[in-house]
Amino acid sequence: MNLRESTYVQGEFWYKLNQDPEDHGLPGNYKIGGQYDSGPFTRFDNGETQRRNPGWYVMGDQMLFREKPEVTPTDPAKSKRGSKMSSPAPTDQGLSATANFVMHPRKAINIAPYWVAAGLFYKGAIPHRGADVMSFAFYYASLSPVSALDFEFQLRFYYSLYITSWIFMSPHVQYFRKPGGGSIKDAVMLGLFFHFTL
Repeated sequence: MNLRESTYVQGEFWYKLNQDPEDHGLPGNYKIGGQYDSGPFTRFDNGETQRRNPGWYVMGDQMLFREKPEVTPTDPAKSKRGSKMSSPAPTDQGLSATANFVMHPRKAINIAPYWVAAGLFYKGAIPHRGADVMSFAFYYASLSPVSALDFEFQLRFYYSLYITSWIFMSPHVQYFRKPGGGSIKDAVMLGLFFHFTL
């Protein structure tokens, strides 16, 4: 490994809250980090080589609402007080939010110097479909003016439908405003993913 040719370093700090099943609050995950690559990189405007490419990011997800778990009576034969309600563990079904911000400020060597994404997802939104996940998100990227591009904006809707414990499918709809930052103004994409776990 030649450290003089290129060196890449990345570090981040994590903060997690309410991760224990006995915690009463809603769980969340947050992190902030940075990265540094000593290069070399080719500039978009003149093809020359430029070294050093730093970057930073902030990411997080937070549960906003948790559904109440089903409570079933315990076996009266096993209880000294007779029939009573059990205390189930908190469910992971409910509404959560996620957000990401990434910055690579050197516009001459980064196609997307700044981009942000955020969304909402709900696990178990449909009754008796507790494993399914419905999500809605947006993505915005400020593209490098040195590359003669503008910006890109996306709206995404996904629904992950579990057929069995090892196979699920995800129909989705995506709307693009200026896809790739080029001359096309609008685009819509429909898709269907199948996922298998062996």
